[in-house]
Amino acid sequence: MARRACLTLILLLMSSSLWADDRIYLHGEGSPRKGDVESLSPTAVGLRGRPSIPVSEVRYIQFDDEPRELTSARRAALSGEYAGARSTLRKVKVDTITNPSIRADFAFYDALCFAKLAMATRTKRAERLTSAAVKLKSFVEGIGKDNYHLFEAQELLGDVVVALGKEKKEAKYFALARDQYQAVTNAAPWPAWQLGMNMKTAQAWQAEGKSNEAVNLFKQIAASTAEGPEVDSYKDRARLGMANAMAEGGQADAAIDMVHKVILATPKEEAEVLANAYLVLGRCARIGGNAKEEKMAYLRIQLLYPQIPEAHEEALGRLVQLWEAEDETKRAADTKSELSDLYPNSEWLKK
Repeated sequence: MARRACLTLILLLMSSSLWADDRIYLHGEGSPRKGDVESLSPTAVGLRGRPSIPVSEVRYIQFDDEPRELTSARRAALSGEYAGARSTLRKVKVDTITNPSIRADFAFYDALCFAKLAMATRTKRAERLTSAAVKLKSFVEGIGKDNYHLFEAQELLGDVVVALGKEKKEAKYFALARDQYQAVTNAAPWPAWQLGMNMKTAQAWQAEGKSNEAVNLFKQIAASTAEGPEVDSYKDRARLGMANAMAEGGQADAAIDMVHKVILATPKEEAEVLANAYLVLGRCARIGGNAKEEKMAYLRIQLLYPQIPEAHEEALGRLVQLWEAEDETKRAADTKSELSDLYPNSEWLKK
């Protein structure tokens, strides 16, 4: 009996060890890879007894012994439910977490949710963005400096600081953002990530009003010899950036042609690229004095891409102005009502 009981215990322990694995979820794969994560770095996830996985392929890791609240909060954050995720994170008893990788994961998602909410707010915006930047900087320079979330945190810190620069109209913030993007460009070994950070750098130059610097970088991205779907997407976005600058420089017709080519070459699934393309098309058409093309571009965003908030908000604001200019009083009022309902603190309501 004792021998049988011992054998049963051994089988139970073996069975439990089979299930006591970390789960690594990869982009484009429905089922996770299971294993014991024995090392994490900004570029690779190391699994005991198995080949390491490049961070560029990793969507997220669910650790075997992490708190349930962290699992739930991460799931919410990855779905864009940042307020709910942050509320759940507050329930995590951080002091009881002994695994440093789990502590780092908690710190990352806490900073991510705080930053995303800060960028979405209109109330005390500069104050909240500053707090978000402090949180992210603390992660980047502290517990996250050797973590697989490092590049993502640096990119997000750059985004937050760009938003702060737009809010405060100070060049130092744009320079700080470019430093973060450049740090990822220098350290990430994947061409798509490098191009993505160059895009963010060019956009930071543009936000600062340095069009020449932005255009030069957009041209470099568009001329990249790297290949792949992600790379092609960045090249298209770079062409949109160039088109915007060309229109502002008096080449509206050429800019419009360039945007049309991007739209025709972009798959329907890439909603964000298409929404931004129509936004740029509208801007170029306005500069070129083509009110009909401008209006059609913004209407497409209103109808097809309401899930892309920044483009949708501007499109509604521009449509209000266009309808008012055409004495379409009811359409102007209806569109303004939609803008007010969805974006109650929008700057477009003051224009």
